[in-house]
Amino acid sequence: MYLVQVSDDTRLKVISEVERLMNLAVRKWPGMTKRLPEVLFDLKGIKAGCASADKWQIRINPVLLNENTKEMISQTTGHEYAHLVAFCLWPPSKGRKNEYSRPHGIYWQIVMREFGLEPRRTHSFNVSNSMCYTKKAYEYSCACRDKIIVGSVRHNRINKGYVYLCSKCGTKIEPKVLSVKF
Repeated sequence: MYLVQVSDDTRLKVISEVERLMNLAVRKWPGMTKRLPEVLFDLKGIKAGCASADKWQIRINPVLLNENTKEMISQTTGHEYAHLVAFCLWPPSKGRKNEYSRPHGIYWQIVMREFGLEPRRTHSFNVSNSMCYTKKAYEYSCACRDKIIVGSVRHNRINKGYVYLCSKCGTKIEPKVLSVKF
């Protein structure tokens, strides 16, 4: 598995920022846990960061961190740590969700403002280098062609009963059946 490397200096800056925010939160809210979360640099895809209160963990996208170091350290780190603070101080009630306990609700916004950050839900980083998805392909055939490549959406629709016709011969395309001789 290929992991993008983050320099030790950048890792230290992220962890130092989390520690600074933790100390700020502990001073502001005495009920706040003074426990540094685990910080991982393994998040893939287009998300800049992700927080898990259950694991007391923050995950950072290393590609976006390397490309947008200053903004990621100042905004994303605070954004994710604010989730942990809001959850610790105002845990959601069982069976009851409201604006206050939502991930980007009032409590999270209060914490973000206390950290001196704008409470924005999304980032605006260029994600072209961090997108990592694979497109599945399925083989089908018709009367005139032995091989037609179909994507996941069309494949799933065919499995649900949709019918697709070949654009050349007009016959129904069918999943390619492999014959096995015994």
